[in-house]
Amino acid sequence: MLSGSFRVPLAAVLLGLGVPGAQAESKFQFSARPGSHSVGLRVIEQHDSSRPYGTESVRPIQILVWYPAVVGGGATTMRVRDYGALSSDPANGPRSIKVASFVAGMEPALDDSLWAVKDASIESGRFPVVIYAPGASGEAWENADLCELIASQGYVVLASPSQGVATWTMTLDMPGVATQAADISFLISYARTLPNAAESSVAVLGDSWGGLANVFAAARDSRVGALVSLDGSIRYAPGLVARSGDVHPEQMKIPLLSFEQGDNSREYVERYADPVNLDGTSVLNAWTHGDLVRVHMLGMPHAAFTSQWQRSEDYWRTYPELLPPDARREDAVVGYGWVARYVVKFLDAYVKNDAAARAFLHRAPVQNGASREVMTATSRAAK
Repeated sequence: MLSGSFRVPLAAVLLGLGVPGAQAESKFQFSARPGSHSVGLRVIEQHDSSRPYGTESVRPIQILVWYPAVVGGGATTMRVRDYGALSSDPANGPRSIKVASFVAGMEPALDDSLWAVKDASIESGRFPVVIYAPGASGEAWENADLCELIASQGYVVLASPSQGVATWTMTLDMPGVATQAADISFLISYARTLPNAAESSVAVLGDSWGGLANVFAAARDSRVGALVSLDGSIRYAPGLVARSGDVHPEQMKIPLLSFEQGDNSREYVERYADPVNLDGTSVLNAWTHGDLVRVHMLGMPHAAFTSQWQRSEDYWRTYPELLPPDARREDAVVGYGWVARYVVKFLDAYVKNDAAARAFLHRAPVQNGASREVMTATSRAAK
């Protein structure tokens, strides 16, 4: 998230909301339909021996892998509470407290069933790789619904938590963004060892702070062939890009799909963003040598681009003012479904070279069935 907490108070991000509330049904319903593949999930504990982590000589990296799977009848799928349990860390008390508090705030949705079956058999064949980069200090499963959807469409999806150079808390500075970019490259390298991963260019999705780290990764790793920014911090921290020395949006030749939240006036951004990080040329304006698709989600606040925050009824109950003007809670849910559809079409267009998917991206959203009150979109071909 922008400065780790754009449109969400920092305490809510780092500690979870944990506001007691009356029991009710989950209001989040994922409207996207699964693809033709069943989905498996594997949790892998890895270490990057090339980088230290605090007092440790190697950097721990938990990797979640969603993949096309062979699933038998009666298999038990992951629930929200099962995903929450993946983040428990007995050796890291503050992180465990943060996760437990946030999961408690999702109480009405904890038994929501998703699609993935843990440790399901791998479907034969090789599939393109997609990396998901969470927002600042976010968990690897923060967008589990979206990652499962992508896997069901015939992709292998990898994600790891967003954590800083030396602690689980992401630092919102140059070392922090460089660290998450290096984690993305680590996941790409690890993906190359998987028997079901295709040897092709990789797409990297990034939410918020992860939507800045993925641009850094693409500038430094030629294996990245497409980018998705979920209201990414490329819009809110161009100063970090300008000061990087080696990240040059005007030279990047890969396609980019950029989503933007509902209330995105310059005045509004300046209220919440670090003015030092705002001091730089617009990354999107400079993105002229790669295809660019920009989608403005009119009814979605910043946090609504992840299913984790979508399911946090405590968040919606505590901060209703963070919805864009005239927007309702239901508008954010509908918007998330359209975000997921556009992400899949973008991946199909630029990773699988699907002409029909590319045509979908270049049509007006209303021609694709989206209401004018939900979203607008523009596209610009590379020079």
